Formats: sequence, structure tokens, C-alpha cells
Amino acid sequence: MGGMGQMDLLFDQAGQAWLNGSSVLRHRLGNPSPDVDLAAYVVRNMGFVRVRHREGTIRLTLRAGHLEFPTLENVVRMILGATWQRLVIELTDRMPSFEIYGQIEEAVARLKDLSAPSAALVRADSFFNQELSLDRLGEPGQESLRALMRLWRSRRGQLEPEKILKLVPETLKPRVTLTRMTAAGLPRNRALVEHIGPGFRVFDACWALNAVGRDLEDQPDPAYGARSARAYHDVADLGQPRLELVDAVIDVPGRPVRRSRYERLMLPFRSRGEIFVCGASVLRSSYPLELSAATQVSRS
Repeated sequence: MGGMGQMDLLFDQAGQAWLNGSSVLRHRLGNPSPDVDLAAYVVRNMGFVRVRHREGTIRLTLRAGHLEFPTLENVVRMILGATWQRLVIELTDRMPSFEIYGQIEEAVARLKDLSAPSAALVRADSFFNQELSLDRLGEPGQESLRALMRLWRSRRGQLEPEKILKLVPETLKPRVTLTRMTAAGLPRNRALVEHIGPGFRVFDACWALNAVGRDLEDQPDPAYGARSARAYHDVADLGQPRLELVDAVIDVPGRPVRRSRYERLMLPFRSRGEIFVCGASVLRSSYPLELSAATQVSRS
């Protein structure tokens, strides 16, 4: 998609993409008058998102609070796969407004904020992760993750766990997780915690200390633990680095529900016949969510 010179698509609330001006879409909508601006109508009244891509700029037109999860997911996939220098979000509420972004992380975070309440609060959709190209490590602001990647390459993925923790860049150490991966073929493949840094403030400090030797999935928020750990298993199985963007709602009993966005680099290391996965993340934002009364009831 990055090689396309220009594009004009409409994403409906099911996440399906239509060419702007599609006769099939017009027919499905009851053949509105040709005088009706179809794109403006479906964005304003039906929760569609218009996506235009031209000359290095992506322009998204939408209404705040009407972006459903399937639409959000497919629009994000599209912009992650495209080549662009600038992304413009046009909001059509009352007076149109324009927001300009140069970083994919900021743009995705903003789209999440503009999503419909059902998209933000459905529990099954509370963990969103998207694999990113490793080329993004060359961008400004990625110096620490880039240094960790250089370490992995220089050692060709061969390094003892204690040396991994020692050589991780200082700025990353608070948010490093190191897991020992059990061999494939056992009754259950496991990711056993070797180390968790003190920078995961969403959890209690005592939990990090007690987590060593336990499954990574065994976290205060079990749903978050299971989905977060899945990538560690994938990295161990494939034996390849993985860079991803994570946008997660984390629900720890006794604490406010928080939304955290971070980039995570996971690297597979081999030592003495064992596989260790080192995950290091850079936190972009973290804040408590104000849940609706309905959501509060569903938590109880």
C-alpha cells in the first residue's frame, strides 16, 4: 500500500473498506441522490472514516466518539502499512478541525481517544498490539531500543541472562522483562519470569519481586497478562526480534483502571541450550480511565 500514489477509501463500522464513490456502496445505502456528498454523509451520520493518501500525507476524516473497534483496527493496519510523512485527522463535529501528526504512535493513540465508548470499554478489545517494522528503530526517539537491538546483533543472539540484564541500556532497565522459555514439546510451553524491572508502576512493587520464577501470564490482571505474554512465546518460537506498539487497558484489583501505550522490543537470546526472551518497552502514555457506571458494574 505504501507504493500507491493516491487513495480515497471509506471504512464502514464493520471495518470494511470501500472506494469513495462506489456504486455498490451507494446501492447498499438505498441509492441516495447524486447530489448528496456520499463521503460526507456516511462520515457524519454512519460512523464511517474517510481515508485519503496522497503525496506522503494521509488524511483521516471522522466524527469523535463514533469510531467503532473494527473500523479503528483496520484503519490502523492501513496506516501502519503505508509510507507517509504526515497524518492529518479531520474532525467533522460542529466546526471542522484539523490535527497533524508525524509519529505513528501519536496518531494511533489519538485515534483510540476518538473511538466510540463501546470500542474503548469492551473487555475483549482492551489489548491492542500491532507489529511494527524494525526499520522504525532508526527514527528519532528510538535510541535506547536501537542500542538494545545492536547488542542482540553483535552477540548474534547468544548471551547469558545475567549479562543481558547488565548490558541493557540504563534508560531501559526499569522496564525490562526477562523470561526463561521452556523447551517446545513439553506438556505446556511456559514463559518463566527471570527478572522484571521496577518501572511498571501499574503493578504493586511487591508483585514484581514475587513474580520471579512464576509464569509471565500470572499477573494481577490475568487478561492483560495472557495477551501480553503471547508475544514472548511467538518470539521464542520464531527466533526473531519483534517490535510492536501496545495499547492496553490494565485492570488491577484495588487500583484505578489504567490505559497504557508503549513500544516494546522483544529479543530471543540463547544460552547454554536455553532460550530467554528479553522484552524492553518505552512508555508513551499512561493514565487512569474514568469508566461509565455500566462498566463499573461489569467489573464487580
